[in-house]
Amino acid sequence: MSDKHEQDLNAISGPLGSCYLVIAKVCAHLPIPIELPVGIVLDSAVAVPAVVRVTELIQDQPVDEEVQSALFSACLFWLASVKLFSRFTAIKDDPTAGVEIELILLVASDALSVAIDGLREEESPEEEGDDKE
Repeated sequence: MSDKHEQDLNAISGPLGSCYLVIAKVCAHLPIPIELPVGIVLDSAVAVPAVVRVTELIQDQPVDEEVQSALFSACLFWLASVKLFSRFTAIKDDPTAGVEIELILLVASDALSVAIDGLREEESPEEEGDDKE
């Protein structure tokens, strides 16, 4: 049981970290960049407050409301998955927590895709306008 639980934790921690890195990259490409800490040894005591900070600052970004909403949602989904991961770490016999985390991260990923697409669209009109001049 312990080996299976450890394998499940390792399988989930990768996508959890990857989602955080995408959030960090999106934040770095905002009109007013929000810098999130990244690195090889990043723990939730650093990452969680950073993502919470994004949820507080996103409304002040000069971007479309859809981008704001998508990034805000992605952050909340990621935060929810971190909380569930903590529970999954502590409660070894939870049969659904792993799947729940994966599902939440999929929704976070979809929201990040919306934010990325929206940021690209906001950049495109300026580039097209420059080409015409």
